[in-house]
Amino acid sequence: MKKLLAVVFTLTLLTSGAFAQGFGTVSGTVHDTLANPVRGASIELMGLGRHFYHAQSDSIGAFAISNVTPGLYFGVALKMMVGHDEQDSILVVADQNTVVDFVLVSEHNPPPPPPPVGDTGWVSGIVLDTLNTPVSGASI
Repeated sequence: MKKLLAVVFTLTLLTSGAFAQGFGTVSGTVHDTLANPVRGASIELMGLGRHFYHAQSDSIGAFAISNVTPGLYFGVALKMMVGHDEQDSILVVADQNTVVDFVLVSEHNPPPPPPPVGDTGWVSGIVLDTLNTPVSGASI
């Protein structure tokens, strides 16, 4: 009987250590495409097992979500009239901070194009008439 109790006690200790886990933290910033901080953006983390977390960015665009169950998450940041950003594969580890930065992009206001590389360039293509027939010797 003592041997059985010793085995049960040992298994209890081993399995309780295996299943004990801490929580992680997710923090970061929310900016627009011009690198301005976005205040009041809604940040959502969605994970497997119905884990769902929410935060709002502060006046400098920062946010933090504590007591997050370790695992893999999908994140979304959104602010009406500014834009949204999505991040997948956010890995939260127990007793560690995971940094996630969002850049909100609006479908109505895409980021500005990159600056031109030089003063000259070239264009290539085919000029077609109204019947979609190639026009030879066309000048643009």
